[in-house]
Amino acid sequence: MEEKKTEKKGFFTILSDHLPQIIPVCTSVISVIWIVLSFRKYGFWDEYKGPKTGFFPTIIAIVMLAISIFALITSGKVKKPEFDKESWMAAIGLLTMVVLTYAIGMELSILAFMLIWLRMYEKCTWRTTLVTTSIVMALVIGAFRFWLQINFPLGLLGLLIG
Repeated sequence: MEEKKTEKKGFFTILSDHLPQIIPVCTSVISVIWIVLSFRKYGFWDEYKGPKTGFFPTIIAIVMLAISIFALITSGKVKKPEFDKESWMAAIGLLTMVVLTYAIGMELSILAFMLIWLRMYEKCTWRTTLVTTSIVMALVIGAFRFWLQINFPLGLLGLLIG
């Protein structure tokens, strides 16, 4: 008689087996938190002034919740994801950008991310990298800082320089 081999599954194997369900559940929880925060803390609509600061986050969170529910419903039909080293580059880049935001500020971390990503990962020429980064930074600074008057986090460097 043949013995059945029972493989012990490690944490990451189990995690990757259920990733198509875990991610929509996590994004659903995050979107519900944003919806509640937007309504309770930031406000949604002022009858005289129109949209309040929670308007846009609420709309995005509602769309994210709908997509997450749809993804959860259809997750049983998804084949098991396979991750290689390059699959993690976007997540590592994003996490690095978040950490750098606390050190050098958000605008400089976006600038660094764009330069490094386009030049090293996408293998763009210096000309393409510099032109694209300049356009994106002009849009980010123009739209958020000047038009919407949103001040990005300065980070430790910005606080030291003042």
